[in-house]
Amino acid sequence: MATRSVVIEGEAGYLGRTSGAIMGSAIGQTAGDGTGRTLAAAGGAVVGGIVGGMVEKELSKKQAQELTVDLDDGHTVVVVQETKDIGFVEGDRVSVTHTPSGEAHVAHAHYETDGIY
Repeated sequence: MATRSVVIEGEAGYLGRTSGAIMGSAIGQTAGDGTGRTLAAAGGAVVGGIVGGMVEKELSKKQAQELTVDLDDGHTVVVVQETKDIGFVEGDRVSVTHTPSGEAHVAHAHYETDGIY
């Protein structure tokens, strides 16, 4: 097995854009008066929505590992998964399972669960 550190890109979702737009509009409301205030609030909502989406995207990034696993049957699979408590190092014996949706998951192999060690 070979490993490589990667980053799973975050997503700019509804929450970040909406929160940013609300905050931007509120800040815009403090500028000027009359029509100027309305325009500032609208501009603040647009800019706030963009910035809020960018912030959410940055905050939702995840550290991950790209794992190239040589299976016992001779096939090779590549899996990218979030790095949790204990990562993997080259040479680790692992098990690969698949979810009903077809996604693969790599875990450290243990004798008790899969009879390997």
